[in-house]
Amino acid sequence: MDMFVDEFPKKINSDIFLYHEFFKNLYESSSFSIHDESIRTLLSKSDSIRIKILSYDQYYVSIDNQYYVFVIEGDVFRDDVTERDFNYLNEQRHELFKVYTTLLDEVKSKFIDIKFDETNKLAYKQIR
Repeated sequence: MDMFVDEFPKKINSDIFLYHEFFKNLYESSSFSIHDESIRTLLSKSDSIRIKILSYDQYYVSIDNQYYVFVIEGDVFRDDVTERDFNYLNEQRHELFKVYTTLLDEVKSKFIDIKFDETNKLAYKQIR
């Protein structure tokens, strides 16, 4: 996600599409539930921003099937609409970053940091 926010809107790593689908499937799954209202709201907002920005695919061309690049020939926008849309995408990038960092801060402040490897080893020793 950090790489996506850093490079967007000029460049999109194709992995973001897999991430988006994985996140969407997990978040919408009937077996997954988030009881914290503020975290649920932030996840929903993050998802809606991603859906908006990924809908501007008409401006991107594929480079080696790894990246999609916003087409700005000669570093000049072809028309006012393209420039307006690019600026809008950049605004959405900033909004996504704010939501993303707020979400991480919320999770860190509300949930215990569990070191799973250490916990598993301790549980294994206690069972033996």
